[in-house]
Amino acid sequence: CPVRSWFFPCNEVMQVVQLMRLHLLLSVASALLVKDRSPSHRELDAYIIQDVENEETKKKWRIHFNGSYGTVVFSEPVYLEEAELSQMLQQGRINKSYKSWYVGGGGGATLDGKHLMRNPKFPHEVGCTLAHRKVWKQVVDRFDSHEGTKWAAVFEDDAIFRDDFADRNRELQENLGSIQADIIMMGHCFESCSGHVQARIGQDVSLLTSKHPLCTHSYLVSEAGARRLLELTKPLKMAVDERMRGAMGSGRLRAMSVCPPVVRQPWQHNWKTSEWMELHEWDAELAFERRGGNRSSFQNFMDYVRNLNE
Repeated sequence: CPVRSWFFPCNEVMQVVQLMRLHLLLSVASALLVKDRSPSHRELDAYIIQDVENEETKKKWRIHFNGSYGTVVFSEPVYLEEAELSQMLQQGRINKSYKSWYVGGGGGATLDGKHLMRNPKFPHEVGCTLAHRKVWKQVVDRFDSHEGTKWAAVFEDDAIFRDDFADRNRELQENLGSIQADIIMMGHCFESCSGHVQARIGQDVSLLTSKHPLCTHSYLVSEAGARRLLELTKPLKMAVDERMRGAMGSGRLRAMSVCPPVVRQPWQHNWKTSEWMELHEWDAELAFERRGGNRSSFQNFMDYVRNLNE
C-alpha cells in the first residue's frame, strides 16, 4: 500500500482514493456532456413552412435530411383575407407605399388600397413574409431559452433537394464557425454565382458572398440574422426576398450563397446531380419565364433586383 495512515487501514485508504478518482472522472464527463448539449455543439434546428404534418410528410423530410439536422419544427403557412390585409394597412403593419416587382414594380399592378385582392401577388407576398417572420421569431425565442441552436435552417414546402444534399449540408455546418454572415442561401434564384469563394463544401459546391439572390425556399439564418430580419420587416414594405436583397445591398444583412444551389424550386431547371455539380450559370431568362414572368421584361427585372437597396 503506497499510502500509510494512523487513522485508517490501508484498504480503506485505497477505497477513498478510488472514490476521489471516480468523482473526478464523473465531473469531467458531466462537463463534456453539458458542452455537447449546448446550442453550438448540436445539429442545427430545421423549420419547415408547411400546413400538412403527418407521418408521410415527416418521412419525406427525414429522407432528405438524412440525420443532418436535430430538432425539426413544422410551421404553418399564412393565408390572408382582404379584411385582414385592410386591417394591417390601417394599423401600419403594411406600409401604404408597399411595392415589389409584381406589385407596382413593373411586373404587376400597383397596390390598390380599395381592392387589395385585385393583384393576387399582394396577399401571397404578405402571407409569405408573415410565415417567415413566424419562423424567425421561433428561432430567436428558442435560442434565448437555450432550447434552440445559434443557426437554423428554413425550408418552404416546395423545396426540391439535390441528391447529395445531406452531405453538402454537413460540410456547410462544419464551416459555420468561421463564417461571418447572417444568412446563407442554400437555394436561390437569379443569383450570379460569381466572385470570391469563401469556403468549399465538397463536390464542386462552394460558398460565395451573395450578389443578388432572390427566393426563400431554403436558407440558413443565425439567431442574430433572425433578429435583424424581424426588424427589417416592420412594417412590410415589399416581398420578403426583395427585402432581404435590399438589406444585403445596403450592408444591413450579411449574406452568402451556396453555388451551385443544393435546393431548387419546381419551376427551376431539373438538373441531374452531375449537372448541378458542374453548372454555375444557367438560362436565367428561362427561369424568369417559368416563374411567371415575360422574357421581354427580364432585363428590366434584373435591373430592378440589382438596384434594390433597402
